[in-house]
Order: sequence, then C-alpha cells, then structure tokens
Amino acid sequence: SEAGTYEVTITGAGSYSGSRSLGNMTIYAKPNIDTSMACVISSVANSGLVLDAHGATPTVGANVTAWTSNNGTNQQWIISADGNGYYTIKSAAGKDYVLDAAANPPKVGANISIWSNNNQNNQKWIIVESNGTFVFRNAASNDLVLDATGNVPKVGANITAWTNKNQDNQKWKLATVSDLSFAKVSATGLV
Repeated sequence: SEAGTYEVTITGAGSYSGSRSLGNMTIYAKPNIDTSMACVISSVANSGLVLDAHGATPTVGANVTAWTSNNGTNQQWIISADGNGYYTIKSAAGKDYVLDAAANPPKVGANISIWSNNNQNNQKWIIVESNGTFVFRNAASNDLVLDATGNVPKVGANITAWTNKNQDNQKWKLATVSDLSFAKVSATGLV
C-alpha cells in the first residue's frame, strides 16, 4: 500500500455476517536514511545539541540527554531496519545497547535510556520524515515521540517519550559520521 491513512474494517465471510470498523491505520513512507553508517541525531529546536548516552563508555541504563556535540561514540547511533517497518537505534559506543523507552508500553514522560536489546516494541521506532527532519514514534505506543525537554532544549535536557505536539523539540536531523570504522565491509572476491 501507499503511504496514507486508511480506515480498517473487518467484515464477516462465509456463515458470518456483519462488519465492524477497527479505526484508522497510518502507513508512513520509508524514510530516506543511510543505515550503513553511524549518524549523529541533532535537535531541530537547538541544532547545537545531539542525542547523548551518559558517559564516554555508557553502560546499560545510561540516561539519554541532549548535549553539546563532542564527537564521542556515545553521541553516535546506528539505525537498523527490522524489515517490518520498525527501526532500532543502537549506540555506537556499545552496539548491544539500543534506545529504550521505560516500560512496555511506555506512558507519557517515559524516560529514554540505553538498554540491552530485548527486541521489544518499546525499543523500536517508526521513523517519519518530513522536509529533511525526522520524528521518532515509539512502536509500543506510537502516539509518543522522542522529545527533548523544553521548547528550546538546553544542554542536559532529558529525552523522554512524549505526546506528539509537532514541535521542533520533537524533530531531529540526521548526519552520517564519516568515520570508516562504522562502515559495513563485505568481500566481493579476489582482485
């Protein structure tokens, strides 16, 4: 199907009759992102701030904040598609760690940290692109988006899952890291 909002209805077949509307379902266009390299995710509301997992070598449970870019791997992320329309956002500092919204499903204000990948929907994201910016909707509760606290976030602003208000503190830009240590390498044969 094409991107758009569709009404979903179930209709009886065979010896069953009747129909019932299940509501609307939105299908988003595939975002134009390079999943082959690490990227830096910066706030549209304050472009000097990037997603940062606390500590130069973050550990499981490290809090995620908006912080001044320092080119550390704790500020670099590897976005991976799962083939079902969802993405995981892995920390380049610890590739076993992914962005995690507290609880499954998360509630409004759920804290974002990095956690061991357990393949649950609170660790998966629907990435919606619009005019070169991205909104990250949580797969377990897709009315919640990645949010930097404050309309114009300041250094150290906490990152939470918050109701989508279509504000710049909930929009992000991606820039690939030109460090070849994150490039995918594959052998093609002898030269």
